[in-house]
Amino acid sequence: MMVIGNYIVHSGHGVCTIVDKKYNESMNKNFFYLKTISNNMSIMIPEDKVDGFLRPILTKDECLSILDSTANLEINYKKDNKERKNQFQYLITSNNLIDTLHLLKNLYALSEEKKKEKKTLGSFDTQFFQQAYRKATDEISIVLEISKSAADELITSKLKSLE
Repeated sequence: MMVIGNYIVHSGHGVCTIVDKKYNESMNKNFFYLKTISNNMSIMIPEDKVDGFLRPILTKDECLSILDSTANLEINYKKDNKERKNQFQYLITSNNLIDTLHLLKNLYALSEEKKKEKKTLGSFDTQFFQQAYRKATDEISIVLEISKSAADELITSKLKSLE
């Protein structure tokens, strides 16, 4: 349910607060006005497009269950850059925390592989890593009522336990 003051998750921007709902006469539509948690950016979403872009923030039990299920996620990133970019784009925009963590797990494994070759992640892999980490830490910190640094440590411990 979309209630002013509630947290929601936007598929592209992560956790947001619903700040207002207004009718736009020129477009003959209701719009939800959102503020992103990460950078306080304003977003307008037409009420009739909510299902395509927004989902409710997880409950504490859902979040913990998803974190625990991270161990069952397969590392299956594509070797080809173009295919991997498409794979990662799908995961980051799916708007599911499990997909975001799956993306992080794949990127963590890719990063470890690159380190063995004395290389680093490429630019698009790095961008996906940063965006996925931000989305995951924002939601986990809010849901579990912990700091972002504690959420970061929790995610890192889950990923490192997978080695």
